Amino acid sequence: MSTVAQGDRDRASRVTEDNARDRPIDDLIRADHASVKDLWSRYQAAGADIPERRRIANELIREVAVHSVAEELVVYPEIRVLMGDAVVDKLIGDQLEVKRAAYELDKMDVTDPEFTPRLHRIMADLETHMTEEESDELPMLRDRVARDRLVEIGKQFDGIKAMVPTRPHPDAPTQPGLEALVGMMTAPLDKMRDMAREFAERKVK
Repeated sequence: MSTVAQGDRDRASRVTEDNARDRPIDDLIRADHASVKDLWSRYQAAGADIPERRRIANELIREVAVHSVAEELVVYPEIRVLMGDAVVDKLIGDQLEVKRAAYELDKMDVTDPEFTPRLHRIMADLETHMTEEESDELPMLRDRVARDRLVEIGKQFDGIKAMVPTRPHPDAPTQPGLEALVGMMTAPLDKMRDMAREFAERKVK
């Protein structure tokens, strides 16, 4: 494992620990959204710096993969109870489309002429998804769920992020029980593969 990759992982771990400290789940989700947007801005600003673009893309794909599974395991069941199946099924469907596109992107290198246009399309879909969550589901959680419970969900969300796959797996089940089981088997393989990669630092807490 490279020193850079290990350092980035250590910093990401510290950010995650800081995030979970008595912060409600809606704050943590907004922070993850902001981090993805920040990484996209940094990717665009990196220009011809191929190694930096590669590190940023690796981190962006990892954050999207981890965030989506953690939401499906911890957050969406809560939203399903409060808002019904149709809302959550749409959220999961939106994320599945992103997972499929990110899975294909993850097999490419940033030097591929199709890489940036594909990433741009993924970000457009993510922007729509994140905006909808921040406009609809997150305010609903804040209004209808006690703060102590929101903090508890936030801690569960943060804890599960350390155990889920770090790469997109669009064929994995999305039912929480099955997804957790498959994720426990898949995550160690993803993390072994990640050892050969370098990752950008997450700067948004």
